[in-house]
Amino acid sequence: MAGPYRVGMPPSKLDVGRRIDNMYFMLRLLLVAIPSLLAASGASGKSAKTYDHSPCTPRSKLPGCAKKFHPLELRPYTPKTYKDHGLEDKLTELGRQARGMWITPYYMHRIGPVRISRAMKRNHLNAVVLDTKDDWGRVLWPSKVPLSHGLQRHLLPHPRKTVEAFHKHGIYVIARVVCFKDSRLPYLRPDLSARIGPKARRLLSAGANWLDPYAMEVQDYIIDLALELQAIGFDEIQFDYIRFPKGVVSRLGTWLHNTNNTSRAKLIAPTK
Repeated sequence: MAGPYRVGMPPSKLDVGRRIDNMYFMLRLLLVAIPSLLAASGASGKSAKTYDHSPCTPRSKLPGCAKKFHPLELRPYTPKTYKDHGLEDKLTELGRQARGMWITPYYMHRIGPVRISRAMKRNHLNAVVLDTKDDWGRVLWPSKVPLSHGLQRHLLPHPRKTVEAFHKHGIYVIARVVCFKDSRLPYLRPDLSARIGPKARRLLSAGANWLDPYAMEVQDYIIDLALELQAIGFDEIQFDYIRFPKGVVSRLGTWLHNTNNTSRAKLIAPTK
């Protein structure tokens, strides 16, 4: 075994040779271990569980959970047409002077609108923001929109009565709808999901899953939810996450529904 050497002295040829041998051994060990670890975690087969925010369980039968790789074929869809209301601003005077806060759905479900209204009045607040489609993609009221079926979590079981209770106390009610950030619908309909990977066959995840903003069916889904909320009686709709995911993952993403090579800026903020 080579003896120690003083600081500043170059190592012997024997020391250098042993270090190279050790590095070569570690490299071979990694090359053998990595495929075994990937196989053990199921990375090369069924995606029993992907991310903590996903709805997947070992017994899940959702298409996005049962398989890790998904076909590129898109379902045929005829976009809906909606009445153009123009840019008329119908915001009420109460809405213009709104001062309030966002209430989490679980707090809302536990405390109820009457107690929340009284607490807000004591603190000189007159507006409340309620999640209706949350950050995970769950629809929180019994919606009749077909695409939401299987994605609902009824933390607002009686939305009309809830809105009316707030209105009785003079509270302006805003429905928050999280748009393209969604960790539920991509597992039910992988064809509507943003994709990633060299062949774009995996669901994109950047802290959460994302829907493909270019998909007309996704756009119509969000509009239909908003129209239903308007009919229930909400004073205003807050569309959140009308954007693409940020960071490196977004630059590597694939948007299968962008068949016309439309820029992101033009899609999000179209100009005539």
